[in-house]
Amino acid sequence: MSEWKKICCAVDFSDPSRLALEEAVEQARRTGAEVTLLHVHVPPPPQPSDVIASPAEIALMAADEMERSLAGWREDAEQRLGRSVSATAVVGDPASEIVRWAEGHGPDLLVLGTHGRRGLRRFVLGSVAERVLREAPCPVLVARARRRDDAREVAAEAAQHT
Repeated sequence: MSEWKKICCAVDFSDPSRLALEEAVEQARRTGAEVTLLHVHVPPPPQPSDVIASPAEIALMAADEMERSLAGWREDAEQRLGRSVSATAVVGDPASEIVRWAEGHGPDLLVLGTHGRRGLRRFVLGSVAERVLREAPCPVLVARARRRDDAREVAAEAAQHT
């Protein structure tokens, strides 16, 4: 295994991101690496004119909530790791910004979660994890929850190779 010194964990505050955080902390604990949490904020879409709050007010409220959430995730990571963790947020398309951040900051490992969408949903919604895997300048570890049929799929695949 490589000796990672800088680990970046991309989080979107979802359950798959929680798994990614746990994996990033575990890898950092094993290697002594520093951890940075990266959140890509996707601005809310423009609101119709009959909304009481202005688009600027809505964007400000969303940014405040995002900052509070990221601070909470950073505190959780620090408690799990037992040392300081940094956190940063950028704005834009999640896959593009994760790759751009990695290119500019040189982590040794990117860790992110995946929602595990399949079929048409994946085609329509895209896959941040897949794009990051293809374009990242460093190794990527993708964490996802196991589905019930995972054990059967692994057993079937293993049987093909024996």
